[in-house]
Amino acid sequence: MLDKTSQGSPGTTPQACPVCGGPLLAGSRTWYRRCGACHFLAADLRVAINDELGGHVDEAEREKGLLSLREANFVHILDRMEACLRDQQRSLLEVGCAPGWFMQAARIRGYTVTGLEPDQQLYQRTSSTGLNVIHGYFPGDLPPDKTFDVIVFNDVFEHLPDPHKAMGSVAEHLNPGGAVVINIPNSEGFFYRAASMLDAVGIQGPLRRMWQVNYPSPHLSYFNPDSLARLAEKHALAEVHRSTLSSVRVGGLWQRLRHARGLQPANVAVCAGIWLAVAALSPLMSILPSDISLLIFRKAG
Repeated sequence: MLDKTSQGSPGTTPQACPVCGGPLLAGSRTWYRRCGACHFLAADLRVAINDELGGHVDEAEREKGLLSLREANFVHILDRMEACLRDQQRSLLEVGCAPGWFMQAARIRGYTVTGLEPDQQLYQRTSSTGLNVIHGYFPGDLPPDKTFDVIVFNDVFEHLPDPHKAMGSVAEHLNPGGAVVINIPNSEGFFYRAASMLDAVGIQGPLRRMWQVNYPSPHLSYFNPDSLARLAEKHALAEVHRSTLSSVRVGGLWQRLRHARGLQPANVAVCAGIWLAVAALSPLMSILPSDISLLIFRKAG
């Protein structure tokens, strides 16, 4: 999260697109809007980190479904990140570090790691492992003069209520020549497009799941790679890498889909439908448009 102001209340959807400044038009649902020019999407959804909604997420089940996928993706991220950095650039901040998996992987490769985590329980758990973690929000709970060689957002940037302000803060907290690593859901990905098509004919469940509606930390924006690069460029951050990451694996997918506790039968049916669709399409995943983009931007210097 960017700051504490939106916690426990609906997000404030920007009136103008933070990427291109164009008007945000009504989407197919009342809770989100879209930019007709650059296709940025913004949602007005309740954020409830550390609130009562947090009890509806089974973190153990969620992590069981994500671990193998994330570990494979982290190898790709670290390899591409290291190719974009100088040898002496080793200080790293991960925003929204959760259990600290990426921090541990980066530390093994010689980085000095710091995490920033707003969720109280995750903060306590991760800091208890000996990792250096700050409890709070980006950037308000960072020391104002603290800078890093690398700032990493792993499936986090889309949860921030003000992406324009967030990208500006990234530039301020990067050392000269430093890099920001962002992986985000891609609005041009196969599954997002399929969910949008289903929503257009009245089947809302998959699109709501893509936005994580009624989750403690829903998605507040959706980018495509070009729109994210355009936002970074506004803050003098130059793109140096673009690729894709795996978004799903059949193994662990059921736990990942069902990590919300107390799912109603209708939602269980949605989860089952998504699992069957992914299982059927898994042989084609390598040729379908990816739902996760990885981009790296560098600050001059």
